[in-house]
Amino acid sequence: MDDYKEYEMKYRGRHFRMAVSDPLDVVQKHHVSGMFYELEELEYLRTLIPPRAVVADVGANVGNHAIYFSQICRAARVTAFEVNESAIALLRRNVRLRNLCKRSPI
Repeated sequence: MDDYKEYEMKYRGRHFRMAVSDPLDVVQKHHVSGMFYELEELEYLRTLIPPRAVVADVGANVGNHAIYFSQICRAARVTAFEVNESAIALLRRNVRLRNLCKRSPI
């Protein structure tokens, strides 16, 4: 996927870059605005996921939750599952942007 733009996000003092191919997409428009999608739900999940946990992100879409689990919850491993081919391409790009290939297999 070559038709994308990277957007900067900042959360809890950390900087993130997310690749976006469709700025009108319900998930990706949050990245354009510099925010994680479903942040309230993610913050609740952070209270349940201990550091070094192993997490499965089923329906990973473009990697929003997988990156949050890996970087904010400090999961030891996040396995991302996604069936949508166009989302998979962007998911892979976002995982590479954070250099998470070993910790977040797709």
